[in-house]
Amino acid sequence: MTFSHNGGINPHEELFPSISYLAKRARKVREKLHGDDASRPPFVLDPSQLSYSLSTYDMKTNNNIRSRKKKNVVQRGFCNWIIPNKIMIGQYPGMTPETNGPTSNECQLHIQNMVQDAKVTLFCCLQTEVPSQDSDFGWNKGTGGDEVYLEPESLRRKFPRPFTRYGPLAQSFVESQLTFLHHPIEDLSVPTSNDSLLSLLLKLIQHLEIDNHPMIYLHCWGGRGRAGLVGCCLASLIFPELSSTEILNWIQSGYDMRSGAESMHDGLKKSPQTEEQRRFVREFVNGVHSIRETKELVDEFN
Repeated sequence: MTFSHNGGINPHEELFPSISYLAKRARKVREKLHGDDASRPPFVLDPSQLSYSLSTYDMKTNNNIRSRKKKNVVQRGFCNWIIPNKIMIGQYPGMTPETNGPTSNECQLHIQNMVQDAKVTLFCCLQTEVPSQDSDFGWNKGTGGDEVYLEPESLRRKFPRPFTRYGPLAQSFVESQLTFLHHPIEDLSVPTSNDSLLSLLLKLIQHLEIDNHPMIYLHCWGGRGRAGLVGCCLASLIFPELSSTEILNWIQSGYDMRSGAESMHDGLKKSPQTEEQRRFVREFVNGVHSIRETKELVDEFN
């Protein structure tokens, strides 16, 4: 998928944003976050600044879910920063279908940490597996609250637990109104439409523009594939001077800062997770760079 930009004025940019329009809006966010400093942001040079250690859970590292031996359990981090105190990337905040996922109590503590400590004001879900958090439609009533199981039913042999709805619980921890976005992308895949991705990125940038200390939590299931892809694209718009390699290394370094990263299976160690997703990021960054180069040429000859 190739990204191009519109050099002219589009009166419908708010509805159908071009990548050049997003770059202009993101430039203002960059100035707000980083001033006019043209140097590499410090958290890119020092990945330890991307760590968030308050939210962890006991992750069992073998298939015996009844095992309680300490050596079979590691502390796994739910999330990490992309931009400290502004953009966070993480796994689904509620319970998840895998047997070695977090417990209900661990999820509740994580959700509370997100809105009360990290001060999240917007949750962005990138999953096709779950309905929107701000609607009752699609959720089933379970013993522990609203939930949804993976389909088809054959998947439940490997993933027997449900996704539990986290939106109402998150809202119960704060008085201010939280924002919930739902932009489904198939697991292990990439956006099927440039326009829908650009519209999502505009919503995220618009949220970062508000004055009341905005904070975004991007998530998919594990917080590495789809969330890593969208995180890369958003980071590239805000810091367009960075190459695709630098952007990918930045997101990977943040993911590696989560507790228990070294214990993940090989297929779960990269963010974005698949080569198709990383190729998509490279193409997106190339699109951002083409706009930046065009602007520099225009500025030079004006």
